[in-house]
Amino acid sequence: MAKPKTPPRRKICHIAATTEGAAWVHEQLRDLRDRHGFEVTVILNGDKGKLVDRFNASGIRVLHTDFDFIGSGDLFSLPRKVIGLMRILRRERFDVVQTHLFHSMVIGRIASWFVDVPVRLSMIAGPFHLEAFTPRWIDRWTCWMETAVIASCVYTRTLYQAMGVPKRRTELVYYGPDPARFDPDKTDPADLRGEFGWAPDAPLVGMVAYFYTEMGVNRWTPPAVQGHANKRQEDFIHAARAILDRRPDVRFVLVGSGWEAGGFAYMDRMKALATSLGVDSQLRFTGFRTDVPSVLRGLDVAVQASLSENLGGTIESLLMACPTVATRTGGMVDSVIDGETGTLVEPRDPQDLAGGILRLLDDRDLAARVAARGRAWMLERFTLDRTVDDLAAIYTARLRASSRGYRRWMVVPRVAVGGLFCVAIVVRFVLFDMALLPRWDAGWRPWTVWRYRLIALRYRLSGHVSRLRSGVPRVALPPPPKLAPLAIWPRIWLWRIYAFVGRNSSFGMRRRLRTVGEAAAEWPKIWLWRFYAFVGRNSSFGIRRRLRAWGEAASLWPKIWLWRFYAFVGRNSSFGIRRRLRALGTVAAEQGERLRAAAALWPKIWLWRFYAFVGRNSSFGIRRRVRGFIGKVWPPSQV
Repeated sequence: MAKPKTPPRRKICHIAATTEGAAWVHEQLRDLRDRHGFEVTVILNGDKGKLVDRFNASGIRVLHTDFDFIGSGDLFSLPRKVIGLMRILRRERFDVVQTHLFHSMVIGRIASWFVDVPVRLSMIAGPFHLEAFTPRWIDRWTCWMETAVIASCVYTRTLYQAMGVPKRRTELVYYGPDPARFDPDKTDPADLRGEFGWAPDAPLVGMVAYFYTEMGVNRWTPPAVQGHANKRQEDFIHAARAILDRRPDVRFVLVGSGWEAGGFAYMDRMKALATSLGVDSQLRFTGFRTDVPSVLRGLDVAVQASLSENLGGTIESLLMACPTVATRTGGMVDSVIDGETGTLVEPRDPQDLAGGILRLLDDRDLAARVAARGRAWMLERFTLDRTVDDLAAIYTARLRASSRGYRRWMVVPRVAVGGLFCVAIVVRFVLFDMALLPRWDAGWRPWTVWRYRLIALRYRLSGHVSRLRSGVPRVALPPPPKLAPLAIWPRIWLWRIYAFVGRNSSFGMRRRLRTVGEAAAEWPKIWLWRFYAFVGRNSSFGIRRRLRAWGEAASLWPKIWLWRFYAFVGRNSSFGIRRRLRALGTVAAEQGERLRAAAALWPKIWLWRFYAFVGRNSSFGIRRRVRGFIGKVWPPSQV
């Protein structure tokens, strides 16, 4: 009797635009494989990093592609990134694709919809991008490509439903840690009191969080966070001052290091603030620590005062049965139920924060009750096992209701329609979010400009009318000199071309010039182009203003100085150009074949054209000199 065929394992892929942090991605995939038997793969932003090492140590296959989106210039490379991810998805034919983090979410949902992945999911790490203008509308315009959106707190799910996402396409799964790492019965408390020389029975209040710098004022940042540090250690320090006025025996710790240079600068400002408030002896900065469970075990009250947050550090502190005070923001209201599992206070209110901490310090019975209930609530709803089980149930249900996927006849129409839709997104982003809205936020109003123009026109008309009434004839001014149509603006556009060439690497110029430089010391040209780029886009030199003044006064001296500048660059040896070009000619004569294979002579051809342009526009005879130089370096028999 033939054995029944074993159904193939479902292929699950998670996508995250990072190689550092995001440990939850590794924990979820590891347990999805070990506890539910899925075949798991991860696609990351690179092939090196701590997160990559974790996956390799667990035997989980790691693929990588490019998700970088640093500036507006990356808009032009988005099609290439989407196509690269489409090739991976088409080749691997995953049953479920789940994305994390905003950049990988947008690129991943577009690529997976194009290739018709059966189940497409986005797990939202927090409500931050949904509270900001620009990422919210980008998410709203593209979320219809998903099979479902997995919110990680009730507040995030509410925001999606307010955006018009149907309830049937929203799921709720919390990011839960491994409870084995946060067991108060198996963890010894850290001796922070003895470490800083405090009394053994001193009440200890602490906050465990990175120091992030103040957020910028722009439409990528939620209004509540603009101009503020999200974790709000500043409120904790002010609350410490208010608490010490009533309870001088309380001591405070801020656990965590700065995040990048801006975070360390903010940390230094917080140390100065503690000194100015006179709490530097009662409040200490511990820096980065690896024994966070022990630190939480030794605290009497843990604090999270964020302005925009998912669950923050509330899960870890509650799992350690530590009484917790948190602000009413994001998903922290899901974990910290006011009066049941902790205390909630208003954000950016140090007095309210101080009151919440004092309630738990003064009523130790209340603190013990909320700590016990908090740990029980975490074990019931906010653990890694619960997260993985919920994800597996969603995968199974969505796969049962989905099509087989990867239908070839769907690819072309989806790419055509989706491509136009993506073009509309880019157009709106460039015209509104990059051009119009920043000016609007800076105070620009189009009717104000026309108002001033109308006022100026009124004054001109009133002056003309007053002259007619007084009988004073209008003095006719000589007409301004007519400029040659190609006298000034070609140079401005030439500078812009230099700026574009000097800073754009998509043409491979830096790589090719680096190859040439290894053979014949070509690096001065790169710095020369950078200098042109700086001159081309920097207005502090007043070049355009002076050219404008020359046009009004019909003076030729700016043009003369411009010619002198080109002549100076062309023949001056302080840049080392003449000496290096002479060395280049010597090497090129000896190794012409190697140079032609490395750079195919095209940078030199453009250099010759540049010198020819300068030579025929300034009458310095550079064209003749360059022609003679070329004839010496590359005789006609060798070219």
